[in-house]
Amino acid sequence: MAKYTIRFSCGHEEEKQLFGPQKDRERWIAWAEREGVCSACYRAQKPAGVLSVGSNGGAIEFRIRDCFAIKDSLRERGYRWDGSRKIWTKSFGYDAARKAEIREQLLQEIQGLEALGVQDEDHYGDTLRKLIQE
Repeated sequence: MAKYTIRFSCGHEEEKQLFGPQKDRERWIAWAEREGVCSACYRAQKPAGVLSVGSNGGAIEFRIRDCFAIKDSLRERGYRWDGSRKIWTKSFGYDAARKAEIREQLLQEIQGLEALGVQDEDHYGDTLRKLIQE
């Protein structure tokens, strides 16, 4: 175990305590200098939340996880906390007769979520992708 001051690829320096054999520590330091980012830059790169899309009883369901920082904004947008799954959810009814209206509503919701810093997990799922592209 030893403490090292490391200059990460982002240009910032940070003191890290490393464990293990010397060659493993040297390998990790070389990687951090070449590709790693400091703790502050890592936190800044982290998305505000992660969106996945699924279906729930014939409705399209948006599911957002890892989003504590924006929970109040999600609540204002009509999302509900599902404590059993530990995610925020919002359902959009699907009716083929109202496809254009629903498509526009979903696109607006996605744009609003992206403005909050939410990133998609699965490119909005096959169901949603088909609906948006038609």
